[in-house]
Amino acid sequence: GQVWMNIVARLMVIAFVLVVCGHGVHGVLEIWDDYVTSESARRWARNIVITYAIVASIIAIYVILSA
Repeated sequence: GQVWMNIVARLMVIAFVLVVCGHGVHGVLEIWDDYVTSESARRWARNIVITYAIVASIIAIYVILSA
């Protein structure tokens, strides 16, 4: 029972990290789009923020799984 609870707990934390990360990315980009009118600046910001979020999520998942 203990092993399964450990796996379930880790999966729940990973799901939480991904949801929170997606929510944060969406919020940042919504605010950015409100203040920036340049299409290329919007595209650059979108790529940078999403890339950062993916890298941060991969690091978080690695830390969760290796703990």
